[in-house]
Amino acid sequence: MRFNCFKFQLHYFPIITALWFTLTYLVVYIVAVLLKHVDPLFPYISVAGTHPPESCIFGFMLNIATVLMFIVIYVRYQQLKFCPEIEAPKYLNNLSFTLGILACLGVTLVANFQESNVISVHALGALFAFGCSTMYCCIQAWLTWRSNASLTLKLFRLLLCFVLISTFLNDFIFAPLARKEYNGTSGTDMTNWKWQDGGYIFYLTATFSEWILAMTLNLYIFSMEREFKMIRFEDIVFTKNV
Repeated sequence: MRFNCFKFQLHYFPIITALWFTLTYLVVYIVAVLLKHVDPLFPYISVAGTHPPESCIFGFMLNIATVLMFIVIYVRYQQLKFCPEIEAPKYLNNLSFTLGILACLGVTLVANFQESNVISVHALGALFAFGCSTMYCCIQAWLTWRSNASLTLKLFRLLLCFVLISTFLNDFIFAPLARKEYNGTSGTDMTNWKWQDGGYIFYLTATFSEWILAMTLNLYIFSMEREFKMIRFEDIVFTKNV
């Protein structure tokens, strides 16, 4: 007796992953603002998910997003491995896959170690999530340039990489500067940063960059949809032992 199941088009995964990440950020932000846990003007994404109940939502949704992200990275790795029309050096494919796994690890650390609880682990997770994701996308953009993809896709991914690198640098340069200038004059903590607290311009530069960085990563994931249409996944087949 044979059972065929799990028929699912691979190009759905980049779409679902990008939309799920975006939904996670927006839901957590809306809940945090409605409960007045953060200032509405561009809080850090992870700060919006610091206080309960949004911290529970943030952790739950990001853990699901990590699984989806790993599937996309694994499928892309296999595609580059077995599709001869894409000239992908083995070492670069392995390197990008490793960076993708580290990025997934970073997302889980951000999800499960809130900034207000274990700041060192959370910061390490953010560095892995954004830093490794940016390097992964840059390698993939270079591999895309070597492939027979359309010129539009090649240029689009180069543009995304430029945005990723610039916003990543902005985030990780201006965030420490903002913390150094912070004085807590308003009487609130860093999760509800006010103008009078000092370092506010640095703070807004860092938080705005983080939002652009996160959304650009989602766009990059979404752009893999067309390439995933080129491959298919054979159904998992269960057979009964006789």
